[in-house]
Amino acid sequence: MGERRNRLVLLGTVVRAHGVQGEVSVRADDADLARELTQQKVLWIQTGSAAAEERNIVSARMTAKGINLLLEGVNDRNGAELLRGARLFQKRSLLTTVGEGEFLTGDLTGLTAVTPEGRKLGRVADVEGAGEVMNLIVQTDGGEIQVPFAEPFLHEVRLDDDIVILEPPEDSETPES
Repeated sequence: MGERRNRLVLLGTVVRAHGVQGEVSVRADDADLARELTQQKVLWIQTGSAAAEERNIVSARMTAKGINLLLEGVNDRNGAELLRGARLFQKRSLLTTVGEGEFLTGDLTGLTAVTPEGRKLGRVADVEGAGEVMNLIVQTDGGEIQVPFAEPFLHEVRLDDDIVILEPPEDSETPES
């Protein structure tokens, strides 16, 4: 898992500029990720298809609507507006709120998805929010399937083996291997 410990994990997304001093409002998918954002000193920011770049955090604070961050090099509202939609990452090994044997939704991206019987479904391409239940987006040879990130669909996550064991919904078309 050494390689996985140094990979970048998605913590949140910039949703808007806040104020005129360059602060951005960030949405995190859960409370643990929100706490991570307020405890970090450095993040990696990815805008569009560009490579993620390292950026220091000047200040971070929780608000009723999420997290507000002031990032080094962003000094006004125009600079903050340019970051709308940017994704914020951190190295897995630097996360402070994840205990031994626990995982984040960002850890699932890239894992091989298999059924409880061991049949390969594909690779987890993304985790998307859809109401109260998030979905794992699994790229298959024939396209993609969405699997709810909840029981009874999620059986087990084995980070050390790079696999997630899933039971796709009955209406999903899955490969026949």
